[in-house]
Amino acid sequence: MLEGEHAYLRGHRVKVLGRYQRVGSGPQRVWVSDLDTVGEETVACDETELLTPAEFFQQDAESVKGGKMDYSMLPEHMQGGAKLYIERGVLSGHFLTAVLENNFVNAHRRADEVNVAALDKWAEWLLWEAPGKSWGSPDAVARWMERQWNKGDAGDNQEKA
Repeated sequence: MLEGEHAYLRGHRVKVLGRYQRVGSGPQRVWVSDLDTVGEETVACDETELLTPAEFFQQDAESVKGGKMDYSMLPEHMQGGAKLYIERGVLSGHFLTAVLENNFVNAHRRADEVNVAALDKWAEWLLWEAPGKSWGSPDAVARWMERQWNKGDAGDNQEKA
């Protein structure tokens, strides 16, 4: 990828800022700026982690439905709810809703002791694992839910009574 090109890193749209080589062997490293966050978020990554827009959109549905996302950094009792939301658009509780809407004050108020201690892990998971379009505001959450419901069989998404 060339400087100035747009790419995707872990589900986030980024702009390539520059390249450098690590001392010793290994893949080329690149500096990228996250275009999905407010403010300047610059990170370094291996060039092999970047996807072109075409590669990203091809694998987007496959990675979400294929279970390639890592939920392990989340509290164990919350992993199922997070997965249900990402894969099927079903929300399971006020805490998770507040986290996904980027309302960490309300999330802290609604969290159990385990989740209060893990709020930094929730933020890290959103930034590096969750699809960028799945969180960030109440509107983003509503659009994600609608998208996931429309992608699958609506019958699969209904909770059993």
